[in-house]
Amino acid sequence: MSDPVFDILFFALLAAFVVYRLRSVLGKRTGHEKSRENPFSTEEQANDRDDNVIQLPRRTDTEEKEEYADALESEHTETKASPEASKIEGSVPDLPGVKAIQEKDSHFDPAAFLEGAQYAFEMIVDAFATGDREQLKPLLSDEVLRNFTQAIDERENRGDVLSTTLVEFKSVTLKEASLEGQTAFVTVGFVTGQINVVRDSDGKVVEGDVVEIEEIKDNWTFARNTRSSNPNWTLVATASEDDAAESP
Repeated sequence: MSDPVFDILFFALLAAFVVYRLRSVLGKRTGHEKSRENPFSTEEQANDRDDNVIQLPRRTDTEEKEEYADALESEHTETKASPEASKIEGSVPDLPGVKAIQEKDSHFDPAAFLEGAQYAFEMIVDAFATGDREQLKPLLSDEVLRNFTQAIDERENRGDVLSTTLVEFKSVTLKEASLEGQTAFVTVGFVTGQINVVRDSDGKVVEGDVVEIEEIKDNWTFARNTRSSNPNWTLVATASEDDAAESP
C-alpha cells in the first residue's frame, strides 16, 4: 500500500513541473505588447482578445518619465519601449465631410475613429523609433512607408539610435473629412508631449534631451476605401502644424 504523504508530494511536484513547462513554452506578457493588432477596432473587440489579462494600476506620468530617463542613461545604446500614453476624448467638430462619409459607410463613428487614431499614432511612433518595418507596413500607404523606411535606413546606417517616449496626448481633433469617389479621407490634429533622444554609435546624445518634454503638433491624414471589409485606415500623409498637409 502506497504512502499517502509520498503520493501528495509526488503529485505536487508533478503539477509544479507541468506549470513550469507551460510557462516556458507559452511565455508571459511583458507589458510592452502592441495595444491592438487593428488600432481602429472597437473597444469590445479589443477586450475580447484580452479578457484574461488583468490590468495593473497605472503609474503616474512622473514615475514613468523618471524610470524611462534612468533606463536611457543606464542602457543608452538600446531603444526602449515607450510607456503607454493615456488616451483622451477627441474633439469632433461638425464637418460636412463626415456626413458624406457616413452616407457611404454607415458604421463610421467620428468619436470611435479618433480613439482608434490615437492607438494608431502610438503604434506608428513606436514602430518608427524601434525601426519595426513589419509593424509599419499595414498602417502606412506605400508612399509614406517608403519615406519612413528611408529615414530608418539612414538612421541605422549612421549608427544612431532613436528613443521616443510618448508621454501624453494633449489634444486630438478631427480637422478635415472628405470623400473622393469611394475613398474617405480624414485629417486628425495631434498635440502630444514627447521625449525624443537620438544617440550616436558611441552613446552620445546628438539630438534631444532625456528629460525634456517637447510639445509636438502633427496633422495626419488617414484614408480608407468605404467598400472594403477591412476596418483599418491607412496613414497617407503627415505634416507639422505649420505646414500644409501633403496631398494623398
